Amino acid sequence: MKTSVRKETGPFGRWAAVAHRWYGRLRKAEEDASRFETVEGAMRGALGPVKPTDSFRAHLHDSLDLAAQSRAAGMHMEAPRRIQQSILIALTATVMATASAVLIVILHARWRRAA
Repeated sequence: MKTSVRKETGPFGRWAAVAHRWYGRLRKAEEDASRFETVEGAMRGALGPVKPTDSFRAHLHDSLDLAAQSRAAGMHMEAPRRIQQSILIALTATVMATASAVLIVILHARWRRAA
């Protein structure tokens, strides 16, 4: 029969229940960690260290040299900022809405005069 922690501990029941839950989670995490260690050991045996080829190293060296030179020359590439695009879209929509509203007011005034 499971008894409530709150009844057994009085006014500190809520904190005791929280501590009890965290203790259970910690114990479960320790069990999971031991399972991960066994998998990790098996993976170490199955996978060897990665050794890049000489051509990869040479290409990486050339690319990093080019990047360092362009940075030293003050050249840098920058992706377009999404904020600027959003502002441009918002301004375009505002201008179109204003133009539409003015056109509606003018046409409505003409129709009232004609009637």
